[in-house]
Amino acid sequence: APASYELEALAIVDLLGTPQARNLIGLFFLGQDSKKAGPVAPPRPLAPIGVVGSGFMGAGVAAVAVSQAGWACTVKDVEEKMVGRALQKAYLHLESLVKRRRMDQAEARRRFFLLSPSTLDSGLRASDLVVEAVPEVLDLKRRVFASLEAVLRPDAVIASNTSTLPIADLAMGARRPDRLIGMHCFSPVEK
Repeated sequence: APASYELEALAIVDLLGTPQARNLIGLFFLGQDSKKAGPVAPPRPLAPIGVVGSGFMGAGVAAVAVSQAGWACTVKDVEEKMVGRALQKAYLHLESLVKRRRMDQAEARRRFFLLSPSTLDSGLRASDLVVEAVPEVLDLKRRVFASLEAVLRPDAVIASNTSTLPIADLAMGARRPDRLIGMHCFSPVEK
């Protein structure tokens, strides 16, 4: 047993010397410091939000926006059929909350009607935040950002749900790259 303790101690020393370990320790302390500092600016409430792309992730974001946050949410996709599927997913999620007695039927109905379907970017015009959840194709995402920047207010934020593409690459060519952030959700979003 004592020899195994010695081997374990040596392995830990080796791990602590790696750049990854130093970065993770630094990240931990930055997180602790940020908790003490508090917000840099007072948060502003979100009014309506938008979701572009109504596939698995986009539909999940929309369902959570209405069911948990109670935000009005416009779901936009190029096909009405896809938007309809996203609304159905949100409806089924709300119904599951009713069945589990987390929400009553009237509240579930009220929250469902916070959803607005759209096939046009102009339907997102009033959004404070738009979550982009289209397929992981760099040029497609850049086209989506350009079309959104054409209709959104200058202070609106565009959040990409990308899991593989660097945000800096996505922001290249954007008119307001400082308003573009990454916001990756776990799958499924509802959980």
